[in-house]
Amino acid sequence: GVRLVGSEMCIRDRSEEAQLVGAKAFARLTKVVSGILPKTVSLTQKQTSAMEVWALVHGFSSLHHHAIAEMIEMTNWKLRVADAVEIMVNAIYEKHRN
Repeated sequence: GVRLVGSEMCIRDRSEEAQLVGAKAFARLTKVVSGILPKTVSLTQKQTSAMEVWALVHGFSSLHHHAIAEMIEMTNWKLRVADAVEIMVNAIYEKHRN
């Protein structure tokens, strides 16, 4: 059999309610990311940019609960996430600005 771990379980074992909450959150994130991008950027590009931010935040959240959290100072992990998202958003803006 196949053993699912981590985010794979999140994807495959979500309830309908969790799927709706996820879809709503992704739509909101896409709207926020869209607000910083030029009007000429396509919806697909906006959604891709939103997914990049989502993946970054998800990665930090996963690390916070991972064994690696015991190896490094994680008391300010929310600040680290915010800093990483700011860097990512600035990079996304610069990528689409030209």
